[in-house]
Amino acid sequence: MFQTLQPILRRTFRDERGIAAIEAAILFPVLILAGLGVMDTANMVQQTHRMEAGLAAAGSYLAQGMADADQVRRAQYIAVSGQGVPGAPSSIAGWSASDVTITIRSVDNSGNRFRGEDDVRIAVLRSSISYQGFGLLRRASGRRLEVKAEHEVRLAA
Repeated sequence: MFQTLQPILRRTFRDERGIAAIEAAILFPVLILAGLGVMDTANMVQQTHRMEAGLAAAGSYLAQGMADADQVRRAQYIAVSGQGVPGAPSSIAGWSASDVTITIRSVDNSGNRFRGEDDVRIAVLRSSISYQGFGLLRRASGRRLEVKAEHEVRLAA
């Protein structure tokens, strides 16, 4: 019986027609998934950069004033949309002013570690939102992903 299969097996393994189609059928889905993964990662990096840039802009705004309650609220809007008014479209989908926390702390400068007065005020801006993206990174990691950013700035005296 094996002798009758030998010619068929020789013909099958020597015939190279269709090899490229088989390789493409195997590799194409892998390449598509890899491409989508790269796009999802790039989207997450872009959102992180936008969040960091927004917090830096809000920090620059706060650094120029006394950082009272109105300025802090306006800084939250600046961080999210680049504009100091509510209702402006945010730079990241789903990011709102309520996602930005701003805390102001005092640092003792009696030892003159910093130039200036005995009490230095620093604003700490933090934000984090859940990352949705294409869903590929979230499925691959098996957990919820977040985009986080933090910025500190010294306030004017």
